[in-house]
Amino acid sequence: MSAIASNGGPRAAPVKAMIFMLAAVAMYALVDASAKWLTAGYGVIQILFIGRIVGPAFAIWLAHRHGNGWPDIRTRRLPLHIARTVIALTSIGTYFIALKLLPLAEAVSIGFASPLFMAILSIPLLGEKVGPRRWIAIVVGFIGVLVIIRPGMVPLSWGAIAALGSGILYAFGLITSRRLAATESLPSLMFWFSAIGLVATGALLPFDWRMPVAADIVPIAVVMLLTTIAQLCLTQAFRYGEVSLIAPLEYTALVWGSFYGWLIWDELPDLWVFVGAGIMVASGVYLIHREHRASRIKLEPNIGQIPSDT
Repeated sequence: MSAIASNGGPRAAPVKAMIFMLAAVAMYALVDASAKWLTAGYGVIQILFIGRIVGPAFAIWLAHRHGNGWPDIRTRRLPLHIARTVIALTSIGTYFIALKLLPLAEAVSIGFASPLFMAILSIPLLGEKVGPRRWIAIVVGFIGVLVIIRPGMVPLSWGAIAALGSGILYAFGLITSRRLAATESLPSLMFWFSAIGLVATGALLPFDWRMPVAADIVPIAVVMLLTTIAQLCLTQAFRYGEVSLIAPLEYTALVWGSFYGWLIWDELPDLWVFVGAGIMVASGVYLIHREHRASRIKLEPNIGQIPSDT
């Protein structure tokens, strides 16, 4: 699943932004495939621990190389960092369970429901208004979810429930990150998320540890290294390009999920997965477009008032 990116910085290189976004999505898809591989022999806690190992050191390097050093990492909002980390790790862990139980492309497709949950939760948690057109898009998006999981036609699996639960938690994590991003730098967000996660999962690691075998070294290295590199690429994408341009590119994850699922596990998504994912992608792109339009109107009050249906 995708990480949180900062929206700060220049937005003057759309081609570069698209390249960074496509690279980030491709790397996250490879991380998902590697995590699915590892769930066959390792516990979720151990996989989460592996994904946090590089993060703190990378955040420190980033702060000293491109920022003000330690002042960029210090925080006065540690409780909110802890809350964000707990929510995010629970979301990722639940998603790993979904990866273990579902074909890769199906788990990725159900994960596309996150923007729908985000739009709903923004009402009570951020005080945002959701107009009729957005509600229609949300309902249409959930129809796409129903097309994929087909309750009543096929038994509702624990994998689908885990994927939906992960999407809800991911939306909560996004909202928490939005609040933190108002005062925290990117190195601070990256450092505290990785450091707190490393401590938390490390404390539980003795109860969920298996000695790695040689056959698993490559997927372990992928999870350990690409998790952080993909987050950097995602951050750069949002730095150089506008949300409305690059966010829809996240849906290319379905292509990668289908490819890795076929290549590694000989999994081929059925027609319903593609139909449901297509409905959800259309809904998500519309929600992104409406949010971007509303945010631009807020920043340019001379153009006019925010439409009541945003």
